[in-house]
Parts: sequence; structure tokens; C-alpha cells
Amino acid sequence: MRIVEKLVPARQRHLKWPVFDALEAILMILCGVMLLAFSTTVMLDIVTRTIGRPWLWLQEATSTFFIYGIFIGERIASEEHPRSR
Repeated sequence: MRIVEKLVPARQRHLKWPVFDALEAILMILCGVMLLAFSTTVMLDIVTRTIGRPWLWLQEATSTFFIYGIFIGERIASEEHPRSR
């Protein structure tokens, strides 16, 4: 089973051209990476502040991962379904 088939079941696949399935899979993986990076930087920010040695750049990294995660997730979610026309 290909990774595209694991991420999006066949009954939910509604893209116009099959070549876009790879693009959709890449976007879904990137969104997952952004979510993981966001969660990790928040955890590291909490830990470093608790031990009294804060890494101030973590707030910028957290914001960046959050913003990119929103935009990539929005792109995945905004795919037009053919029945909605």
C-alpha cells in the first residue's frame, strides 16, 4: 500500500488529476511535521523556562511552525469536492 493510499482513502480521493495525489500527500506530511515541530518547541520552551535558562528564540520558532501549519492545513482542507458544484 502506497503512502498516498494510507493518508487518503480511495472514497475520499476527489482530485481532478491523479498526479495531484502526490502533492496532497506531501502537503499532509508537511502539515504533520509542522504540528510535531510546534508541539516540540512549546514543550522545550516550557522546560527551559522551568529550569531558569529560557531560549528566547523558541517563541519565534513556535510562531513560525504554527503559522505554516495553519496555511498548509488550510490548503489541504480547501480542496473542492466535485459534488459541491
